[in-house]
Order: sequence, then C-alpha cells, then structure tokens
Amino acid sequence: MEALWSIYCWLAQLDPAVWVALFALALSIVVASQNWEHNRLSVLPNIDVHRNTISRTLMIESSGVGPAIIDEITVTMENKSYNLSTLEGMSDFYTRYGNIIASNQVLGEGVFLLPGEKRNILNFKDIEENLIGEFLSHLSFSIKWKSVYGEEFNVDLTNSLEIQKS
Repeated sequence: MEALWSIYCWLAQLDPAVWVALFALALSIVVASQNWEHNRLSVLPNIDVHRNTISRTLMIESSGVGPAIIDEITVTMENKSYNLSTLEGMSDFYTRYGNIIASNQVLGEGVFLLPGEKRNILNFKDIEENLIGEFLSHLSFSIKWKSVYGEEFNVDLTNSLEIQKS
C-alpha cells in the first residue's frame, strides 16, 4: 500500500504539461491501433467456389476487398487427395479422371487472386449434366489462402458442390 501512495505522490507533483503529453501519447497509441485494424480489415480476402452449369466449370472467385494469396487447393475423391496447387497433383487428378475433366488450371502456391478475379479450377467434358453432378457429389474440395498481412483462411466443401450452381 505504501508503494501505491508513493506513486500517487510522485504523479501529483508532475507538471500539467507532462499530463497533457502523457494523455496525447495514450491517445496516439489508441488511434494508431485503430488505424492498423482498419487497414487490416480493408484488405481482407475471401474466396467463393462456384459451379457454372453453362460453361461446365468449377471456379473460384476472390470476393473479398483485398487480394487472396493461394496456399493450397486440394480435392479428395475416393479417399485419395490431390493437391491441385502443384503440377504433379493436377496431373495425377487429370490422369485418373480424364474421362470427365476436359482441362484444368494449376494455381500454384503464392498466386494472387485480386478482388473480383475468377479462375477456373476444373473444366468438364461435354457430358450429361447429371454425370457432372454425380461426380461433384463425391468430391471434397478445400482451399487454403492468406491475406497480405499473413492471416490464414480456408474453406472446406465436403460433398456440397452440387448445391452451389450459378
């Protein structure tokens, strides 16, 4: 208790200009913190996954206000995972399911998706729509990405792509 009293006595002896300076410093710290949070939120990325039945594609779209930096795109089919962010993973997936997939695009690690940018992940062959739907109903799809501030995000769509038509 004596220590608190001595601190109080010391603070009471400070010049009013010192109090103003301390208050201004505290206020500056609060404002700087709020500015940093605002700047971080003003570049927050988001990724949506769409299935376009007209162009027969599965695509991702950067729908956030900042760029999304792709870390990994993974699909799982028949208990086997394929990393579509690598040429090897995409090649293996295409080799296995080439009877349904017409082409694909590798979005490697570190690729930037700018706000509003769309990229096709899978293009399907000209087959019946119900076969594409059946294929997608067994497909699990996950994307990992980060913001320019290094914050990590992911979306995991397990057997839900058939309802996200556009």
